[in-house]
Amino acid sequence: MPALALADSGDGKTACNVGEICFARDDATVRYQKHFWYGASHDNYYFWDTVENDPDGSELKNNADQVRNRDRTCDVKVIDDRGLLPDDVQTIPNNGVWTPLKDSVDNENDRHERVC
Repeated sequence: MPALALADSGDGKTACNVGEICFARDDATVRYQKHFWYGASHDNYYFWDTVENDPDGSELKNNADQVRNRDRTCDVKVIDDRGLLPDDVQTIPNNGVWTPLKDSVDNENDRHERVC
């Protein structure tokens, strides 16, 4: 699975489609997004400009503000890995709605996991 996760770009389309876990960078807009099929560390993943259909260059790690969970069966847990301290976690329900990340995880996202 690690090799698969490293190449995870959801379905590769600009829309957040059924089956995908989608992250957006700004609270007021969902222009800059990153999509996944699976759980992943957020290192070395970047947002995509869905209007210009171009890479944005902004790293996903510690820059997400919203999540849309369109996974077919699972909730998604967004995690701020705090090292020796307990992780901050927010679980996003499988409801297809853009959900703002709470303060402890907003712009502190290190990874996400599917919770089935």
